[in-house]
Amino acid sequence: MESEPAAKADLLPHQSVRNRVLRHFPAVALPVRAALHKVIQDRTTGRVFDFGHTGVSASTLRRGFSKACERAEIPFGQTVAAGMTWHDLRRTFATELRGRQVHEYDISDLLGHTIQSVTGTYARSTPEALEDAVNKLAEPRGSVIRFKRKAG
Repeated sequence: MESEPAAKADLLPHQSVRNRVLRHFPAVALPVRAALHKVIQDRTTGRVFDFGHTGVSASTLRRGFSKACERAEIPFGQTVAAGMTWHDLRRTFATELRGRQVHEYDISDLLGHTIQSVTGTYARSTPEALEDAVNKLAEPRGSVIRFKRKAG
């Protein structure tokens, strides 16, 4: 049996509930990191917001998110036009990473995807990224390299 890599001080451990794979996430900004450490309390398995450790159930989180959307006057729910759901935060995370030119493989790893094409459903293009892509057509291409056919 292969031993697990030692946890590093700058990585947060997480075991996927779906496929039981232990992964380590890179450190984040100190206030966020401190809050996450307070929640996970040195655990290396299970969900971040685990009822057994935090006393907060998934339904409480969903209700809290619903109330936060209501207070912010953001439509909430799948049955509401342009409604926001808890899962949309995953999509926002992936799209923000893509907008900052984070490599697709790294986004895939952070989301825990083992199939690369799944990441594309989360990491969407932004209007700014599409505009930048079109503007690249105006940039000079540089010199053309001509290849000679190998005599055979």
